[in-house]
Amino acid sequence: MSGLWSSAHCAAAPWDGSQIPTQRGRVAVITGANSGIGLEAAHKLAERGATVVLACQSESRGREAEASIRKHLQQLELHEDDDGEGGLVVFMQVDIGDSKSIYAFAKKFRERFDRLDLLVNNAGVSMPATKFTADGLESQFGVNHIGAFYLTRLLFDTLQRAPEARVVAVSSIAHRSANIDFRTIAKGDDASWADFRGYANSKMANLLFTYELDRCLRTKRIRNVKAWVMLKILLALPFNTIEMGALPILYAATAESVASGEYYGPSRWGNRLGYPAREISTPASHSEADAKTLWTLSEKLLETKFDV
Repeated sequence: MSGLWSSAHCAAAPWDGSQIPTQRGRVAVITGANSGIGLEAAHKLAERGATVVLACQSESRGREAEASIRKHLQQLELHEDDDGEGGLVVFMQVDIGDSKSIYAFAKKFRERFDRLDLLVNNAGVSMPATKFTADGLESQFGVNHIGAFYLTRLLFDTLQRAPEARVVAVSSIAHRSANIDFRTIAKGDDASWADFRGYANSKMANLLFTYELDRCLRTKRIRNVKAWVMLKILLALPFNTIEMGALPILYAATAESVASGEYYGPSRWGNRLGYPAREISTPASHSEADAKTLWTLSEKLLETKFDV
């Protein structure tokens, strides 16, 4: 591996979906789960017995994903013995760029489920055509960070009810190019919202938030909720696959050997492909001062407090 912040660890024995422990009895929420790595992760978790909530903006695509997973589970039941672990899948609509929609989703979730074992903040946008969210925030910052922050805050009580809950954020090697200006990040500007830098800043925000959440959990000695970040694999590479792309999510979400507050991603070619392994994000992503500034700004923009 190359790159200034590549992991010092060599790739260990490959970890793949066959090593996912049973998920029977666990409830998972995956945002943006109607396609790509989110959908693949939902498939694998449901296969292993989890109840998976597909939290998607598009009802038609969400229902289609729900139907495809149910069909897959039915086919597995036909070919397995009585020990099959097929779980359940449920579609629930939410627009992660709209705080009112997130609030409504969280309310419905709490009415239906009494606990949450796994929250995967996977939904995200990159250089979108729409400049602002429904809340008037720059789209990449609003969806990729603020939406994830608010959903985690609203579902935190249900996470605390689980015996061993996990929160998984999805970042990117793009965070290495970030240069956040907290005075302008919420609204963006013509030089940032429409290009790669706006996306990079939002991915840095994912890291800052998740690392700060982990520090808060440790400080408050909340041991049954843990936070991880996974590095999004680059699916544009012609020799990559959705199945490989979902492995870092599944590893952070299920592997028994992972530690809270760590960063996992592809182990080869500068973190662009390969089996999941522990990685090292940039020094800037570990800034406690920036993380606290971001946390306070997020609370201000949402007009809410997130007290862990």
